[in-house]
Amino acid sequence: MDSFQHSSVTSCNMAVGLEELLSRFWSCEEIGYPTNYSPEELRCEEQFVQTVERGSDGRYSVSLPKKEGALARIGESSDIAFRRLLGLERRLLKDVELRQQYDQFMEEYLYLGHMRKVETRSLEQVTHFYLPHHPVVKQESTTSKVIILGSRTKQFMLVSDVEKMFRQIEINASDRPLQSILWRTDNSKNVETYELTTVTYGTRPAPFLETRTRNQLAMDERAQL
Repeated sequence: MDSFQHSSVTSCNMAVGLEELLSRFWSCEEIGYPTNYSPEELRCEEQFVQTVERGSDGRYSVSLPKKEGALARIGESSDIAFRRLLGLERRLLKDVELRQQYDQFMEEYLYLGHMRKVETRSLEQVTHFYLPHHPVVKQESTTSKVIILGSRTKQFMLVSDVEKMFRQIEINASDRPLQSILWRTDNSKNVETYELTTVTYGTRPAPFLETRTRNQLAMDERAQL
């Protein structure tokens, strides 16, 4: 009898220990939201809340987060972007297939409305910041896209692969001049200025804007669940 009671107590202690371990495991896996922002993060959050808009089609438009006085410190960027464009053209002249792929990419960008041509008379009206651009080639990539997501805390999980994820979010019209690029489809033509109208992958604020917009979508649609 004593042996049975001792064994029972031991099993009970083990159960409590297991429960504590599982609790720690789930806590590690839980996705939380930060509450202690740095001054820079707080400024980005405040600017986002003040400027985010949602259109009738459900798509969000956001402003680029800016440091205080940053616009006044913007220097000359068109000359650098022009030299980078010339270097890009020299590279593309050596690779006909890459040139075709890059032209198709830019044509699609324009067709989808993710960039728009700027009229010459509009260039002097606002400050433009020019982004250099170049192709990124991954020889090892294939057409198959694999997404691995782990979920252990919720009953249901929705998995999707959103094409052009960053470009699903529009940039407010007043900030589009800060995402300008130089481009021409033929080296014999004049170089034109284009403004990128959506969140641009590779820029510093892009990850924040994409993540914060997804969180905003979840908050806006929470009542519908």
